[in-house]
Amino acid sequence: MPGKKVGVVLSGGGARGAGQLGMMIYLDEHGVQPDFVSGISVGSLNGTIWAQEGNTKLIEQIWRGIRGNSDIYKTNWFRPWKLIRAIYDNTPLWKKINKYVDPDKLRQSSIELKIGVVQLQSGAYSIVDKFHPHFQKMLLASTAIPIAFPVVHYQGRQYVDGGVRNCAPLKAAIQSGCDKIYVLHCYSMDMEEERKEYNNLAAIIIRSFAILYNEILRNDIEICEDINRAVVAKKVIPGKNYRLIDLKIIAPSKYQSFGYELDFSPKIIARNIELGYTIAKYQLNHLS
Repeated sequence: MPGKKVGVVLSGGGARGAGQLGMMIYLDEHGVQPDFVSGISVGSLNGTIWAQEGNTKLIEQIWRGIRGNSDIYKTNWFRPWKLIRAIYDNTPLWKKINKYVDPDKLRQSSIELKIGVVQLQSGAYSIVDKFHPHFQKMLLASTAIPIAFPVVHYQGRQYVDGGVRNCAPLKAAIQSGCDKIYVLHCYSMDMEEERKEYNNLAAIIIRSFAILYNEILRNDIEICEDINRAVVAKKVIPGKNYRLIDLKIIAPSKYQSFGYELDFSPKIIARNIELGYTIAKYQLNHLS
């Protein structure tokens, strides 16, 4: 939209990020060129490559090249000395980050980028931009779900997934001056009901984070909508310079799901990319 600053906000969701990619591809194909991208967890990974390349081609290449879970993480069940740190070893993901993220190219991109991490010692949520001297390490931290994956150490501190405090960094997009914001969410806003019993630690942790992601995002959206109503009603809010935000939420319905967050099988990835594309196409053409 001419004259407006466009932002794309990407939530977390593990392997569900392939569905988020499908949404991104639809936006890219239909001329949505973000000026600003923010994300946490898998959203920070997707967002980083989009900001670096200016399109979704490399992201799609990376996702479609994944041959299975071992390309992203390895289990520590049979390496008990490593279970002290985490259930899974994310070394394969770290190798992909080093292979595909080009800090110099990223810094030269015209697209602003902000990813979120949480610092364990202070409990503070920190926004990291593309000019961070160790951006790749912070990117890994943004995906490090506590207990499931190892914490990331940097300058004597420990960092974990930004989703602990902020599931989809909508506030960062608003504060950056975005007037039109697309939120690409990996979960239904109504939270789909799972018809199964959670009987292992990893599944319980991942499901708990999914519930947390949804609640935080719902609260952020409600705040944004309240501000929009106040602006339309021309209500003056002391000390605040609020503006109208054109907010577009793209998310699965409660009858749709991108599946288990740690299932990186090629069949599921391909299916989720197609489903995410279909969801974006329907919602942007019928629910606007």
